[in-house]
Amino acid sequence: MDGFLTGDVVAQVRHVLDDKDYARELTEHNYGVACRFFSYNRVQNELQAILDKPGLAPPCGREPP
Repeated sequence: MDGFLTGDVVAQVRHVLDDKDYARELTEHNYGVACRFFSYNRVQNELQAILDKPGLAPPCGREPP
């Protein structure tokens, strides 16, 4: 939906509500996307990559040079 409620949007919503297998498929897909892009591991890896850049932050437990 791009800001407007159209007949096509209504039909798509009805399809999700009426077809449990399709709804499950969408849910599993969206869960997979969320795990890939918004999981704790993803955030941890992204933050670690930032902190590993030279001169940005000292290793934990050490004073900066």
